[in-house]
Amino acid sequence: MPRSISFDEHETLRAIGQLFWRNGYTATAMDQICEHVSLTKPSIYNTYGDKATLFRKVVDWYADEMGEQGVAVLKGKAPVSEEVAGLLRHFLVRPASDIVSQGCLLTSSMMELQFSEPELFDYVVKRIDRVRDAIETYLSTARKDGLLKSDCDPSALSEYVFTVFQGLRMQSRTSAGRINLERTISTAMGPLRDAEPMINHGH
Repeated sequence: MPRSISFDEHETLRAIGQLFWRNGYTATAMDQICEHVSLTKPSIYNTYGDKATLFRKVVDWYADEMGEQGVAVLKGKAPVSEEVAGLLRHFLVRPASDIVSQGCLLTSSMMELQFSEPELFDYVVKRIDRVRDAIETYLSTARKDGLLKSDCDPSALSEYVFTVFQGLRMQSRTSAGRINLERTISTAMGPLRDAEPMINHGH
């Protein structure tokens, strides 16, 4: 008879995710993971699989959580520039927990794994592409709903928003960078404001 799981799988995955996020994939050993969450190797392996499989699940956890939070902010009700600025503030200026200085797990993992772990690198890239696609879908819907001009390019705008987010995420890793985040976010919304119908700016 297999032993029943006596710990919260989701919360444990979150704790393991923080470890990968802080130290990177290569520098995080299974022994370190076990000590961090107070579990034995058999418990980890039986629940999550080997280190690579566990890391994939961490990437999924991170991307899904970002997506859920993003959907909560990007409601498609206010001007696009305001909602996107709110999204950036949510992740960069007012995070739910003190994780800003760790940067983006997806971006840092992609940079780390490109040459050392090509299969994991490809997995992270696919998850990043899904984030970019979600932004494009939001912008396409906004154009259809009249919140963006009909001649704007949602694909190009989504690439721009994603690039701004990644760049600011790197900048926010230093205290000096965080000081200027609000001003930079406001300035970076220029192209989105330009893509909005003038009626959005009449208030």
